Amino acid sequence: MAIALLVLVILLAAFLASPLFERVLRTRVLAAASERFERSLTLRKARASLVPLVVRVEDFTLQGLGDDPILRADRIALRVRVWPTLRTLGRTIALAVVRVEGGEANLMRLPDGSWDLPTRASAERRSRTPSWAAARCGSRTVAGTT
Repeated sequence: MAIALLVLVILLAAFLASPLFERVLRTRVLAAASERFERSLTLRKARASLVPLVVRVEDFTLQGLGDDPILRADRIALRVRVWPTLRTLGRTIALAVVRVEGGEANLMRLPDGSWDLPTRASAERRSRTPSWAAARCGSRTVAGTT
């Protein structure tokens, strides 16, 4: 039993360090999240470590309804809580820490007062004329119009 567990840990560590991890992240996770949020999610590079279980992505973008992305970040580190994630068999990913570096958020307020945030938006809502607000991580000012 101990040998099987050791082999499993070694295989998992090798998978997280391989290009296959990034390919699975792009084709399965980002594709599913893009479909769920009805927004395009992209990244340039992804890697992970086993102890602690941390997924790091570079040049992440969550596209909004307008020309500017809702969220853009140079780097994001997601520390995954292993047991809560395993209890749901990976359907829900429990995070302990989210660290964003070089982030920028561009929020769009729709005429009905709601924000252009990733939800199951209808096609009707997407066609409305927006007003804009912007924020930058690490900045003390938030500018925009409503």
